[in-house]
Amino acid sequence: MRIIADNKIIRDLVIDPETRLANPVFQIPEAEIQFEWPSLLEYIGLGTIYSELPPFDHTHKLFDVIVETLTKHDEEGVVFHIYDHLFAENLREISSLQQIKTPYILEAIERQRKMPSYHAASQFISKTLDEYEKRFREDAPNTIHDLILYLGWDRMCASVSYLFNHQSDKPKFIEGIKGIGDCLIESYQHISSHGRTAPGASRMIETLFYYEMREEVMHLHSEPIWEMLSKSFPGLKSPEALIDFLYIDNAVIPFEKYADDEYVTLDSPEIVLARLNLANYILPRLNYSLSPKKIHFLE
Repeated sequence: MRIIADNKIIRDLVIDPETRLANPVFQIPEAEIQFEWPSLLEYIGLGTIYSELPPFDHTHKLFDVIVETLTKHDEEGVVFHIYDHLFAENLREISSLQQIKTPYILEAIERQRKMPSYHAASQFISKTLDEYEKRFREDAPNTIHDLILYLGWDRMCASVSYLFNHQSDKPKFIEGIKGIGDCLIESYQHISSHGRTAPGASRMIETLFYYEMREEVMHLHSEPIWEMLSKSFPGLKSPEALIDFLYIDNAVIPFEKYADDEYVTLDSPEIVLARLNLANYILPRLNYSLSPKKIHFLE
């Protein structure tokens, strides 16, 4: 049985695997932990990789340029070109990181294999770690491409969140920012349809949440919707952290992955429910839905 764990649990596998793996959920016959990109990076010591990147705010060379352009734009297609340019910049920043290079990642995998914690957890993680190592050794260009695209998409969502948080009463900016959101949705559809890299739906959902909280939008919400959105705040992920809500990312229909996987988390049921409620509010408006996943809440 494939088990997918959040990154708090992955960190425990490095620090104190015996205690964590004593939980009954890991005693199921043939249970194995499956790494996704966030959990692989967390396990090999790259969980804080976004700290190497500049924040997308007024200190970034593009932020004020984009805000000004959206405020004054008249040309048809300018919103698409802004989105495309910003996505390219995010991909460039990710690909420039020394840690996102095949030799560095293979060395990090090998380093973890030599740790005592690896031997304590090897029966649960050796298969998935072997699979990633094989991909990086035998098909490095495509594997690195997929990783860069996954992380670049994640950073693009975070960048758009910063734009959504920029309040303006200028009609052209309000129109332009809505167009940026439409581009984000189309981008998710495009990347997902290729089937190679599964972009994080949960990060997109959080980004669109910030749009729902814009001044010109939030007064349109009914009281129940406003209450649901308000309860979502504690469950949001920092833009500087790897997002690991894989019970959402892998559950989006029609891009659902591995229907029989089970998920383990250290988050509370209330926090997870708030995230699922937000996803079930956002996704149907994009013509998607969530399949139910079995989630185990560990203490």
